[in-house]
Amino acid sequence: MGKKAVIIGAGFAAKMHVKALKTLGIPVKCVISAHKESAKKFAEEYDIPEYGTAVEAALDESVTHVHICTPPASHAELIKKLITAGKNVLCEKPLCVSEKEVSDILKLIDERKQTGQKTGRLALNYNVRFFAAAGKMREIVRKGSFGKVTLVHGNYMQEFHALPSIYDWRYRPDMAGPMRAVTEIGSHWFDLAQFVSDSAITGVSATFKNGSEYRILNDGIMSSEDANMEEDFGDKKIHVDSEDAAAVTMRFDNGAMGNVMLSEISHGRNNHLFIEVDMLDGSVWWNEEDPNHVYFGKKNKPVSVEINAFGGGFNDSVAELFREFYEEKEKSEMLPSVKDGARIVRVCNAVYESARQHSSWVNVKR
Repeated sequence: MGKKAVIIGAGFAAKMHVKALKTLGIPVKCVISAHKESAKKFAEEYDIPEYGTAVEAALDESVTHVHICTPPASHAELIKKLITAGKNVLCEKPLCVSEKEVSDILKLIDERKQTGQKTGRLALNYNVRFFAAAGKMREIVRKGSFGKVTLVHGNYMQEFHALPSIYDWRYRPDMAGPMRAVTEIGSHWFDLAQFVSDSAITGVSATFKNGSEYRILNDGIMSSEDANMEEDFGDKKIHVDSEDAAAVTMRFDNGAMGNVMLSEISHGRNNHLFIEVDMLDGSVWWNEEDPNHVYFGKKNKPVSVEINAFGGGFNDSVAELFREFYEEKEKSEMLPSVKDGARIVRVCNAVYESARQHSSWVNVKR
């Protein structure tokens, strides 16, 4: 039977997924959305033969792969339903929200494998590790040519939630979970940091920042309360609990220390992800907005750069991850697995717990 995909969700992530699938020549049978009109519009735009609101369409025998592109709070139930149906699942980050959801998913997969039931592959769309530069950094660390890793640090800055901004599901804890910057962009950075350093984050200390705790909501657009002090906006005034930014210090299981600044309110920053790995005998660093240049440094020597003229950009990294997913190798070091996804959920939840405890150190659950 040939490969055939279904996409659940019809937003920004779903558009990214369908474009990558078309690049690889994977047919999309159906798009499913909670809103029928959104599904219809999406199907028409991307020439998908079927659309609807019922998840059962993804369980059809002809469907081999399902892409989950919905808000995080919906992931766990969808994953369990699809895994039980024997589907291969590629899920947007994060894997899920709570520790119970993590445990339930891992338990279900383990039980099905132990009893010989059909169990599809479950992978996460942490595409940044598929940039050629990320692979190069990991290779340098693994070879040990620069010595032991001592520091892993960087930042991930975006402007999308700088005010004024759209009020959407990301601000609703019942759909997004209790965090925003940490799970949306921090999850990518944490996965990349563990991937390139070839080590796991074991402990965190975090501080959250909300640029405007109270905001004015008007016609779906949020603005700063300070900018409208002269007016009485009554019930248009809303309270935002989730963080706009986070500063996180980390410990790694290889003895390294780490630090990252995450921000969704940094004006002029479209998608600025930076990471540096410092080792005893040299350093290597990379910026996603300059994707095909990897920089190397050694004390008292000029900084050198390796240029990959054919490295590609963001969309290429997504397509490469999808290619790895659809090749269905028995084992893949590159593809972010369910265990990788579970690890990142636990890192994010430790970050949240630390921030709520005045930046106290919290160990990441294993």
